[in-house]
Amino acid sequence: MMKKQFFLFAILCSISAMQAQQFVKVGGSATDIAINPKNGKVFVVSNKNVFTDYNTSSKRWRTYSSRPNNASSIAITKDGVVYMVSTAKDVFIEVKGKWIKVPGIKTNEVITTRFGKIFAIDTSKKLRQLFGGQWKLLIGQNRNSNGLNQIVGTSSKGLHGLDGSNRFREFAGTWKTLNGQPNKITLDQKTNRIYAVGRNKGIYSWDSRAKKWNLLKGTRKDFVDVAVHNGEIWAISTNKSIYKYDTRKRASNYAGVYRITFTRALTRTSEQHIQKSVDFFGTFGIYAKGLNATREVDIQPMDGFKNRVWDVSKSDPQNAKAFFGKEHQNIFNVLSQRKV
Repeated sequence: MMKKQFFLFAILCSISAMQAQQFVKVGGSATDIAINPKNGKVFVVSNKNVFTDYNTSSKRWRTYSSRPNNASSIAITKDGVVYMVSTAKDVFIEVKGKWIKVPGIKTNEVITTRFGKIFAIDTSKKLRQLFGGQWKLLIGQNRNSNGLNQIVGTSSKGLHGLDGSNRFREFAGTWKTLNGQPNKITLDQKTNRIYAVGRNKGIYSWDSRAKKWNLLKGTRKDFVDVAVHNGEIWAISTNKSIYKYDTRKRASNYAGVYRITFTRALTRTSEQHIQKSVDFFGTFGIYAKGLNATREVDIQPMDGFKNRVWDVSKSDPQNAKAFFGKEHQNIFNVLSQRKV
C-alpha cells in the first residue's frame, strides 16, 4: 500500500541559550574614532595620523589621505567630507588628498550632524557653527551658565549635549537638564540614538522615552571613546585598543539537541492542526524558528547546508533517512514563505 506523505513544519517556542553579545577586539590602536554616516566606514586617529578601511583578514588599517602627523580628532559629514582637528586645536578639511586649514577657531573636535550642520565648541566652551566659511557664535545655544563640553544634533533645531560640568542636557529653544553625567556622548546618525561612555567607562544607550541611560549588556568598563553607526558600536579603551560590538547581531550557531513539537500538518490538499497525539509516517520537512528578546529568528542548517526532509518508515519508524531532493524543493519554497 502506498504511504501517505505529509510535509510538516515545527515551531520552537523559545531558545534561551542565545549567544552572548560582546565587544570583540580588532587590530590596531587609536586615540579617536568616528564613522562616516554615509556608508558606515570607520575612521581612527592613530599615531597622530588618520586611518580607515579596516581589513579583517590582515587586521590592519589603511592610511587615509596624506599624513598630517598632528591629528588629534576626526569627524565626517553626512556627505562623507572628512574634518580633522590637529594637536594645536586647528581645524582642517580633506580635499583631494590634502588637508586644508579652516581658520577662525580653536577646538578639540568638529561636530557633524545628520542635517548637514557643522559645529565646534571653542576653547571658551562656546558653541559655534560653520557657515559661509566662518565660525559663527550662536546665541540661544550659548545661554548656558557654565558652557558646553560636547553636543550632538538630534533634530534640525534641537541638540543634546554635555555642559561644562558634563551634565546631560537637551536644547529645544532653551536648555533642559536630563539624567546623568557621562564622560562622552555620540549619536548614531542612522538611527538617531544617543550613546555614551559613562563615568564607570561602560557604554550606555539613551532611552528617550523613559529618559534614562541603559548600560549595554556585555560592555567592558575601560572605554574612553565611542562611535556608532546603525547599531554597530566601535569603541576605544584606556590602553588605546579598538573594540567592535554589533547590537543587531544575533546568534548564528544553534547547534544542539532540540525537542520538536509538530503543531500543524500540511498535506497536499489542506492544512491540518494536530489536536492529539498521533503517529505519522511518510516524508517530513521541518522548519524551526526561535524567539529572542526582540524578534523571531529563523534557524538555518549549519555550514551552508540546505534544509532536509526525513523519510520515516511505517514498519520501522526509528530508521529515518535524511535527504534533500529536487522533488522537495518546491514544497520547501512554499513552507519558507508561510508565516509560522
